[in-house]
Amino acid sequence: MRQPKASKFWVSRTSKFGEVVRKLRKSVFKTADDKELFIYVQQAFSPAADESMGDLFDHFCSGSSLVLYCGEAEAYG
Repeated sequence: MRQPKASKFWVSRTSKFGEVVRKLRKSVFKTADDKELFIYVQQAFSPAADESMGDLFDHFCSGSSLVLYCGEAEAYG
């Protein structure tokens, strides 16, 4: 998998997880529609698309960052 142009992104607390996934997909694959990209919080779960980034940050931040992991294949059955 190609690396995104930037490894850090700033997003608003009110942004939805689905919006962030679309932006990351476009950054990695140069288009938002041609391939699947799986995003996980703490390498453990993929939040619902309508989950706010602020809520995710409040519950799962590491220091001052929310770390997301990306992959082209689903990690869990």
